[in-house]
Amino acid sequence: MTSLSVCIPTYNRADFIAATLDSIQSQLGPEDEIVIVDGGSTDGTAEIVAPYAAHDARIRYLRQESNAGVDRDMDRSVRSARGPYCWLMSSDDFLLPGAIERVRSSLATEPDFVIANAEIRNFDMSRILRERVLLTRTDETFSPADRDAFFRAVAGYLSFMGGVVIRRDVWIERVHDLMYGTEFIHLHVVLERGIGREAKVISDPLIAIRYGNFTWAPRMFEISMFKWPDTIWSLPGYSDATKRAVCPRAGWRDLPRLLYHRSLGGFSLAQARMYVSRKRPGPLLRTMVRAIAFAPTGPLNLLAILFYSRRPGGGDTVYLLRTSSAYWRGSQ
Repeated sequence: MTSLSVCIPTYNRADFIAATLDSIQSQLGPEDEIVIVDGGSTDGTAEIVAPYAAHDARIRYLRQESNAGVDRDMDRSVRSARGPYCWLMSSDDFLLPGAIERVRSSLATEPDFVIANAEIRNFDMSRILRERVLLTRTDETFSPADRDAFFRAVAGYLSFMGGVVIRRDVWIERVHDLMYGTEFIHLHVVLERGIGREAKVISDPLIAIRYGNFTWAPRMFEISMFKWPDTIWSLPGYSDATKRAVCPRAGWRDLPRLLYHRSLGGFSLAQARMYVSRKRPGPLLRTMVRAIAFAPTGPLNLLAILFYSRRPGGGDTVYLLRTSSAYWRGSQ
């Protein structure tokens, strides 16, 4: 039986990490483990985790004095693991029942990666907003020759780290210093050099994502408009058409996306200045960007809710809009 290390980087998740650990601990086999790397939490995370580690030798808690960033903490959690496979897990989501055995059954052929599907739930995990993030209804296996097909299938999903199961030796071989600070180290490790042996995608949701509790929520505009597309388009060896299927190269020019961020209350004059400074758009686009930054968020939020309410699979987007600062505070 292949042992599995569930690797959890965490920072200030005292309100959520116990439920996460409960969902995993009950599924662990005798040779499995949970490795938690805490980037210096100040909210009582240590006091929450301590009893788990004290009463179960399969749970190891590694606390750091300062926050080195999610990429370094994730890397340390994998390097500290003892199992041949590591499941990268966020510290506020759940594993669904049977998840570990379902993944373990896929490891018999020793793939480089297993990508496990997820469902999206509301903040208190009481309601499913989207039944599956990856729309595939059948499990898929990809060979090294399927590099572009694998990219198209999973790259968009890999903004979420919790769906990644990876051979530990592949991780250690591929990590390099330039990946630190990208906030998507897992995506680089999986996609930068492609498939060595085999990759698998599990179509059944095995994770429940707590929606709207993103660590990087205050920087959502910067990450989604700049960091994410820059990451996708920096990956070598893929055709432009393949990358474009995941993320437009100049998505920052997409005015509807700017309007969406404004409707969330996440695009203000400060973000507009950052946008202009980084991308140096022409006079017309610069004028439109600044106009959007002054648009009243309340009416935009309402229009966005009406738009996404009519779109199939838009329930999680509507939820985000309804729980945003723009929805609660009205126009600014």
